[in-house]
Amino acid sequence: MKRTKIFQILTLTAALSLFIMAIPAAPALAAESINLSPSSGEIDESVTITGAGFNDTKIAATIYFSSNDADVGDEIDDEVTAYELIRTRTISPSGTISYTFHVPSALTDGDDEEDVIGGDYFVYVTYEGEDEIQAVEDFTVRGITLSDEEGPVGSEVGITAIGFTKNKYFDIEYAGDDLDSDYIVHSEGQTSRYDGKTDRHGEIAEGDCIISIPESVAGEHTIVVKDRSNKEASAIFFVIPQVTTDVTSGVVGDSIAITGTGFGSSLEVAITFNNVAVASDETDSNGGFSTIFTVPDVSDGSYNIKAKDEDNNHATVEFTVETSITASISPATSQASPGHVGSHIMVTGTGFGDWESVTIKYDNIAIATAIVDANGAINTTFDIPASQAGNHVISIADADGTNIVTAGSFVMESAAPAVPELLSPEDDGQAEALASFDWGSVSDPSGVTYTLQVANKDSFSSSSILLEKTGLADSEYTITREADALEPTEENKPYYWRVKAIDGTSSESDWSTAGSFYIATVAPGHGLPGKSSKLIHLWWGLGATAAGFIGYYVGKKRSYYY
Repeated sequence: MKRTKIFQILTLTAALSLFIMAIPAAPALAAESINLSPSSGEIDESVTITGAGFNDTKIAATIYFSSNDADVGDEIDDEVTAYELIRTRTISPSGTISYTFHVPSALTDGDDEEDVIGGDYFVYVTYEGEDEIQAVEDFTVRGITLSDEEGPVGSEVGITAIGFTKNKYFDIEYAGDDLDSDYIVHSEGQTSRYDGKTDRHGEIAEGDCIISIPESVAGEHTIVVKDRSNKEASAIFFVIPQVTTDVTSGVVGDSIAITGTGFGSSLEVAITFNNVAVASDETDSNGGFSTIFTVPDVSDGSYNIKAKDEDNNHATVEFTVETSITASISPATSQASPGHVGSHIMVTGTGFGDWESVTIKYDNIAIATAIVDANGAINTTFDIPASQAGNHVISIADADGTNIVTAGSFVMESAAPAVPELLSPEDDGQAEALASFDWGSVSDPSGVTYTLQVANKDSFSSSSILLEKTGLADSEYTITREADALEPTEENKPYYWRVKAIDGTSSESDWSTAGSFYIATVAPGHGLPGKSSKLIHLWWGLGATAAGFIGYYVGKKRSYYY
């Protein structure tokens, strides 16, 4: 019984094994995969997608182009929200798909819409009507990105790039023309022949290429980067008008230079100041202009200067009108009516605003100070110091000397003083060793001093001058030092002396006619040797003393005999 059951079990097992072996094996399903050719390109460039391993029972597959990085098994509208639906294609009986599409310029079918720019993108494939991603492949959009997409002429714009051939030299075009090297601020790999070089990834990294926007009219201009393998990409830069002034502030009546760039080509442009026309000009072929206007009579404050061409391209710049500073001096002087040293001058001024104090300068030399009152005005006086004949500037400076205003010009008289007249010693006369000199006073509005010279020759050569005194305030001088006493001399070998006057402007008179005198070798009238009046007085004293003793002695003798 047992053997029978065992035999039945073995028989059944063998039959099942033969049955299983008889069933043909079903082929294993391969995983879905796709390939892109080329794997990089520009916007609108053709790309062919081929795929294999798809389930033909699903009938069709849907192709997406996206900037979102997702994996197989992720879902469209979940992990992928920015995309463009490219196409739904029928799956062949062998499980393949094929389609050629153009790189889109924008992603508009997902929840997040965006423009396509240079960078990394992804192509996804799902089965029709399903959201689960079955295959994914990377795609690089060759392109350039600008650090700024709009700005005025002269803007420095950085260029980054992706999708180019690695380690290739490239050139840059602006508005259809090769960009002059003067406008390339910085570019890695730049040579005299090429504008730069891509890195080992075929990219231009941030900061590796910076250009300056050349003079050009308002509107869109295409910037193109093209490498030596003829791969290129472009981006649009929008030039906006700009105006600048040579100064940002001024006073009513000032002449201001204004320059404009980025306007229309060869168009009339009107300049307004606070909406009042002040100037006009015509732009050149590149939309630039330069002209001058006068600040109109307006109150202090900030105003807009506007330039607008016939095509309504316009730009504004702010300008600050400051209080007009006025300053003056009185009395006024001129060549016909000059002033002099010591003239009393009044300096007045208004519009000094927040200047707390001012310094009055005469030829840049501080000579007085003044406090600015609550109304921004000053009023002070000073006396003109000794200075050269001619024009001298009187100015007003703020506390730190950074702001200086001219108050006026002072004209110093230039007339030389009169020639002094010699009085004593008389010509060919006799003088003492400690001689005294006297001459006529000279008048001059700038004041005078005198210079006296005594020499042993009438040529007054430097070697013959025995005595010279300068800066004498009085019209007389006496030798007081024994060391300066003059030696006795004969009448035929006299001393000579002369005088001139110098006024406060340093103008000098001519020398006076030289006078002559001598110092006697014998005391006059006494035949006694003497060098000076002191020696003569000494002899007189000794004689008087001797006479007194003799008289006393004779008197005593007489009284004795009587």
